[in-house]
Amino acid sequence: MLTCFLQDQIYSYLGNLQISKVVIASSGSLWKEHRTFALNKLRSFGFGKRSIETNILQEVEELLKFIGEQNSKAFDINDVLHACVSNVTCSIVFGKQFSHTDPAFLKILDMFQENLQVSHGAAVMTWMPFLKYLPYDFFKFKKTFGNIKTIESFLNTIIDEHWKTYQDDNMRDYIDTFIAERKRRGEDKAGTFTDYQLTRTILEFFLAGTETTTATIRWAIVYLIRNPDIQTRMRKEIESLVGSSQLPRMQHRQELPYTEAVLTETQRCGDIVPLSLFHGVDKEVFLKDSEYHKTPSLHQI
Repeated sequence: MLTCFLQDQIYSYLGNLQISKVVIASSGSLWKEHRTFALNKLRSFGFGKRSIETNILQEVEELLKFIGEQNSKAFDINDVLHACVSNVTCSIVFGKQFSHTDPAFLKILDMFQENLQVSHGAAVMTWMPFLKYLPYDFFKFKKTFGNIKTIESFLNTIIDEHWKTYQDDNMRDYIDTFIAERKRRGEDKAGTFTDYQLTRTILEFFLAGTETTTATIRWAIVYLIRNPDIQTRMRKEIESLVGSSQLPRMQHRQELPYTEAVLTETQRCGDIVPLSLFHGVDKEVFLKDSEYHKTPSLHQI
């Protein structure tokens, strides 16, 4: 495996974002502070708990409705699947779910997808940032950066609306809890709790949560199509233990061992996060003929 050394100030795959501001790719106090805060607040809105199940089932019903409307014709499930999964994240972060026909919402989702599709080209800027000064846009860096600016503008509009309607006794979503923490600390001691950091964190929620979940479901669909015997056995287990009049819920998990095994195997076999996450070393390391300096910015390929 080739491990490449990245400088502290670089261009990330998603645009001109300093690694020191991206929690998922940082370490030390910033990573610890915002990871702890995010997990605590997300859990209070149902993340990892059964309380969020209602929002998930609502989106599942929307997905099944869309599939039924296709009348057995071939179709691309990617866009509607992405919208359904994203809406679950939106319910926690923004306190609301968007219509699947909302043009602004669909535009943002398209930009996320586009950036992921061209990330291999934009990633070249990580090691050779001077290439961004070349004419045209061979590596899609300008396109990627433009998309990020549009997404940031969309998020900043929502954040501004939250500031205007914020109430201390009514925590509607993650953004409100972030604002509450900033107010508690005071502007002079807000530290890293800035609107800019909030935007960075929300971007990560969508990339780390929405994209990975959507990819997992797509892989599951592919594997089930290519293995109809497994699909049949999985369906029979669900129908016999849950029935066809209701959707499976978390309470049925222990009763569906084969279904859970299929999903677990999908995550093992599927190419969900091909490049994994940033890693680092806290001291100088020598491995065979390579020397790795102390840095939190190691990326594996």
